[in-house]
Amino acid sequence: MIDVRALPEEKQKELIKDIIKRMCIAYGIDAQKGHQKRLAEYIEAGESTVKSWIFNKRVPYDAMLDCAGKSNTSFDWLLTGVEPAPSFTKETQTKIKDEVTDLVVNAIRFNLLDQEDGPDMFATGVVNVVKEVLY
Repeated sequence: MIDVRALPEEKQKELIKDIIKRMCIAYGIDAQKGHQKRLAEYIEAGESTVKSWIFNKRVPYDAMLDCAGKSNTSFDWLLTGVEPAPSFTKETQTKIKDEVTDLVVNAIRFNLLDQEDGPDMFATGVVNVVKEVLY
C-alpha cells in the first residue's frame, strides 16, 4: 500500500485529480477542460469545493461513496483506477457451465461446428455468455 502523504505534493495532487476525473466519467461528465466545474454542478456544490479537494489533497470519502452508489461504479475503481476482478462464486460457475452446455448442445444439434464460420460463432457465444454472467 502506498503512503500517499509520503509522496511529493504535486504527485498527491495528480492522484486527486485522477480520482476527480474518474468521478466525472462515472457520472457521465466529459472529463475534459472544465470538468471540475461540471462535477461541482452535478453534485450540487460550489466549484471551490472540488478545487479544495485538490488543494487539500483529499476527496471526501462520502463524496466518493455517493458517486459509487449513484453511478453503480466500483469504489475501488474510483480510488485506484483499477477495476476489481469479478466474483467467481460457485453459483456463477454453475450458471456459466449450464449456458455453455446449452451452446454445445445446440452446436451439435445444428452441426454448427461443421460450418466454415461455426467454430468462430461458437467461441463468440461462449465469450458472450461469460461476459453476461460476470458483468
